[in-house]
Amino acid sequence: MTLLGVALRDQAVKGLYDEVSLKTLIAVTESDHGDGWTSITQNGQTSIGASPTKAPAAALAHELLHAKLKLAGYHQFSHFVSKPEHGQMLKMHLEALDNELQHHRIFDQYLALGLPAKHFYRDNDIHTFRKIRRELDRSKKTDSFDLFLPLFLSVIAPGGAGTEIERAQLRRYFETRCSALVWNKLLQVEAAFADWRDSSSLEASETIRRVLSHSDFIDRAWFGTSSDPDEFPGSGTFIGKPFSAEEAAVWHGL
Repeated sequence: MTLLGVALRDQAVKGLYDEVSLKTLIAVTESDHGDGWTSITQNGQTSIGASPTKAPAAALAHELLHAKLKLAGYHQFSHFVSKPEHGQMLKMHLEALDNELQHHRIFDQYLALGLPAKHFYRDNDIHTFRKIRRELDRSKKTDSFDLFLPLFLSVIAPGGAGTEIERAQLRRYFETRCSALVWNKLLQVEAAFADWRDSSSLEASETIRRVLSHSDFIDRAWFGTSSDPDEFPGSGTFIGKPFSAEEAAVWHGL
């Protein structure tokens, strides 16, 4: 039986699949390789990549809930303008924030399907907390907010294979590894995520701006939802002092 067939044996997940398929064409591509399931929802279609997992129903539900959220109006901020030296870091932060903001919104719906919290992420999530602790062991008090942010997002992410006791222990360890200034910034990130989780709005730009305003490097940037050049700078969101297209061109030597 296919992975999709096994996943759809779960009646709650089958119901979710039927619900989402009313709004988007779902195409599932299965492979014997890969380290987890993926999905892209755009132009009226949702493409799901499936690979072997211990919990196919949970994996399918996870991707369907991502699709459902986007179809409900959640926008992904995948386009940005920044100083060239900040581009790679900004891209990394935007991708991480996009994924985790969605997780904070879909987790309760996932639990409502009767699925276990420990299977919310990929099978290799059993190693996540251990990997974070190793990274923290190598960190220094002088390290930047930008280095600690991706690790902290994984600690405050909902669900997963780690226990809540392990999460609390890791959170306390975090505080001992970074400076007081960085820890205070991370607490403000946590507060921004709490506000987002409790909000009824699907507009995430202000939450992203709140988080990235704490960056030690990204002082001026812009992010938006479209690659249309006419979108900048009329729409989208600025980090730091707004700037013009002419200023951005100078940064890039144009």
